[in-house]
Amino acid sequence: MQVKFRSAFVAFLIVSAVSMSAVASASAHEFEASKTGKLTDTIKLPVTFHLPGASVNAECAAGAEVTGTGSVTELKRKTLTTTVTYKKCEFVTGIRPFTAEWEVSAEGTTKLVKAFTIEVPVLLCKWKVVPTAGEESTVGFTNSKPVATVAAVRASKHMKFERLEGKEENCGKTNEASTWNESFTLGVEGGTLLWK
Repeated sequence: MQVKFRSAFVAFLIVSAVSMSAVASASAHEFEASKTGKLTDTIKLPVTFHLPGASVNAECAAGAEVTGTGSVTELKRKTLTTTVTYKKCEFVTGIRPFTAEWEVSAEGTTKLVKAFTIEVPVLLCKWKVVPTAGEESTVGFTNSKPVATVAAVRASKHMKFERLEGKEENCGKTNEASTWNESFTLGVEGGTLLWK
C-alpha cells in the first residue's frame, strides 16, 4: 500500500485564509506583536495524515485536543516558532500523543524544525518524521480586522517518513516522502499580531 503522509499546514491567526499567490513576490516582511510574551496555537480543524501502508487517513481531533505554544521575545520578528502537541489521534486504534515543532517565516515559507515520532502501539508501529532538503512550503499571509491577527495558508510540503519499529506489512515501507494537512490559529496572549 502506498504512503502519502499528507500535509497542508494552514496557519490561521484567528482569521480567514488567503491565496498563496499573494506572497509570491513578498520581500523584507516581518511579524509585529503589540507585546512580548506567550505565543498561543490552537488547531481549528481536524488534522489528517496518511500512515504508511494504510488505506484510510489518520486523524487528530481539533480544538483543545491539539494545542501549541511558543514565545514572542521581540516586538518585530522574521519568524515565529510553535511547538504543537497532538492528542486524541486515531488510526483504526489510538495513536500515542506526540509533539512537533514548526517555524513560519514572514517571507512566505514554513518548515518542520526537527524530527518527531508517531506511534500506533496496537499495530506495533513507530515512525520518525524528519525534515527533508527543500521541504519548505509556500505560505500566504493577510491581516484580520477588527482584531489584529495574521492568517496564513500553507501549500503541501513533503517530509521524510522513516519506520523505526514494526513490520512492513503493518507499518509500510521506510524512507518515503509524506505530506500533512492542518489548520491552526496563532495569537499573542493578551496582545495582537500583524504581518507587515
